[in-house]
Amino acid sequence: MPIEGVAASRSLIRYIDTIARFKQAVRAGEIDTQKFQRKKKELDDFYSEARGRRKGQRTGEIDYLSRHGEVVDALQSWRTLDALPKGGRIVKNVLIDMGVAVGRDLVEVFEVKTSTARPDVYGAIGQLMVHGTATDCRRVIVLPHKQPIAPDLKYALQRLSILLVKFKLDEQKATIV
Repeated sequence: MPIEGVAASRSLIRYIDTIARFKQAVRAGEIDTQKFQRKKKELDDFYSEARGRRKGQRTGEIDYLSRHGEVVDALQSWRTLDALPKGGRIVKNVLIDMGVAVGRDLVEVFEVKTSTARPDVYGAIGQLMVHGTATDCRRVIVLPHKQPIAPDLKYALQRLSILLVKFKLDEQKATIV
């Protein structure tokens, strides 16, 4: 977790609060209710991604702060403001950042990139085209609002009918704009 800044303890508090709420629900027998089982099913379909500092090694050491998960969570909240298609549910897996499925068909697919750099946009286009295969699938790329997009890439998004949604980050949260 981050150790500096205004929101340094936010991820720790969120983690501890989540555990406390779960333990309370177990003690109260709430996990056996139909309401809990419906919520569990929703969470099987959509889950929050990890966030925060990452460390690892390739040819050298990797150490970075990831806020991708915060953007995906903000996207999920934003998308659920509008009604889902009949029988639709929010989904995600290791291949897509988020989608809307009706039955087994992915009718919307979202790809979040935290940069508008050419390789990131190329990757997003590829992911959207590979996974958004249903007839009339709505493909959406989600990019940072203050970073410019190269004109040829903007044109490619239009030509491929990929919608552009933007997000902004501050110290506290991610917001879809």
